[in-house]
Amino acid sequence: MVENLKSMATPLFIFIALCMSLTAITEFGPQQWTGVIMAASGAEPMVILALVTGLMAVGRYFGGEIVGKFDQTGVLLGSAVFATIGIYLFSTQTGNMVYVAAILSRSAYATSGRI
Repeated sequence: MVENLKSMATPLFIFIALCMSLTAITEFGPQQWTGVIMAASGAEPMVILALVTGLMAVGRYFGGEIVGKFDQTGVLLGSAVFATIGIYLFSTQTGNMVYVAAILSRSAYATSGRI
């Protein structure tokens, strides 16, 4: 028990804990301010939240097949491209195209979360 507590004070453990905290913040943070940002776009913020959350669940469930087909590097590259397109669309589009931007940006993330 004492060794376990000592290992929590090592620099590697602290570094990994900080990195995991940042990862958790990136996943929970945007879903809290999505409503405020999306309200001016003409799209329903709660529909976008439900859409991206459902898409992440489906993407993570079936992501293993995609990773097996395209390899990890291919999935990460494709995810980066789709996320870039989705974020660009978020900044330029209004109305129903915001849903397309949400699908593009989060579908990439959902699948790469499986790696």
